[in-house]
Amino acid sequence: MLILIFVCIVACPQNHSQSETAQINPDKNHLDIRLSGTPVVKVLSEANNHWLMTETIVTNREEFERSLRYVRAHEKILVVDHALKIGEYLADIALGPQPEQLWLAIISQSETQNFILRLIDSKEVIWETRITRPINEKDQSNSLNSFFRHLEDVIRIVSEDNAVYIAARNKVGRPFFAAIKDRKIIQDPVIIGPASKGFFVGRISGVYSVMDQLTVPFKMFIASCNTKIVLSWLAYPWEVNDNLSFYSRTEEVVEHQVAVLEIDKVFPINLSSTKAQVYGAKSSLLQSMSCEADHLVISGSARIKEQRASAPFLIQNKKISFFRTEFEKSASAQAIQIVNGTVIMGGSTQWNQNPSGLSIDGGLGFIKIDDKIEIFGEARTELRSISYSAGQLCYAGIIAGPTTHSHDHDPNSITGDGFLKCRLF
Repeated sequence: MLILIFVCIVACPQNHSQSETAQINPDKNHLDIRLSGTPVVKVLSEANNHWLMTETIVTNREEFERSLRYVRAHEKILVVDHALKIGEYLADIALGPQPEQLWLAIISQSETQNFILRLIDSKEVIWETRITRPINEKDQSNSLNSFFRHLEDVIRIVSEDNAVYIAARNKVGRPFFAAIKDRKIIQDPVIIGPASKGFFVGRISGVYSVMDQLTVPFKMFIASCNTKIVLSWLAYPWEVNDNLSFYSRTEEVVEHQVAVLEIDKVFPINLSSTKAQVYGAKSSLLQSMSCEADHLVISGSARIKEQRASAPFLIQNKKISFFRTEFEKSASAQAIQIVNGTVIMGGSTQWNQNPSGLSIDGGLGFIKIDDKIEIFGEARTELRSISYSAGQLCYAGIIAGPTTHSHDHDPNSITGDGFLKCRLF
């Protein structure tokens, strides 16, 4: 599938989108799409139109490539060829200021110190700029140049009205923040926290795991609340202990803490007033974050030692809770969204996990609305993203995907389909 995308990028015209066939339910109130060989990473919806950030795997290089699809009026799927150029990697997307517009956060192989923020619509590139990753002089010698590309997937963007907010890590792991409004930089990239010493550059046993464990420890998330921007990332015990003036905590310091930082929407930001709260959970994996008004929720999973399995966790109202008995076998909450005050979680469950390692097999998708849990899919299904617009709830991810050791004897077995489902809500 990746080879097909690469060929299209090279050979297809760069100023229009190409249509793609898929089975689409003609019912305007419901949508059920399966994309062969193209798992979905993220969905963003505007009424009956949907942007899909998709990914496939280049088996001979054991890495991911990403592309865009646009589902228009529940009827046609467009492959958005003009979004990316050769040598560019799509890190994140956010809705643009006008209908059918989209912000892209892009990493370019030719620009190691910058990343690209690009605004497109379904037909053309509208505008772009470069954001330079800030780095302290004392950190120059410690730059981790041995990243393989997917570990660069530590850029997150969120938009509202004419503004787009950016959270990312620089080459040594320091979180930084930037903001743009009306296509002008209103907050220059600024480091907002200490460096993480927990970088792991090697690979785990397998190139594709149920919880995206190759990259989760490096990821950041960003959300926009009423008057604040909220950032979250994984912080490590030694990082917190070394930077007590930056982190505050009310719980015991444990492995892999979730750090949450609130920034007032006043620019430039006041760095002296920023402080992160940490939430402890053994072997946590941070997966998703959402905010509605001032209601902030964060989801992920944590290893439950006594159960020899993983269970989803939820952070809301500045407290962390675990779902230890609601799911069969191991589970992870990989996506979360608040809709009119209702917390909706989704992810993967009923998978078997090596009790002393990270290897997994099996697994079905789930969506949890209030206390009701719906299980769906076939072996190796993950719900990865949730979106809501105009009375429709949409969710997307991977189905019939690989397990941790799928590639051990045959890299070509690392395959999976994508799905998009929408319903009235």
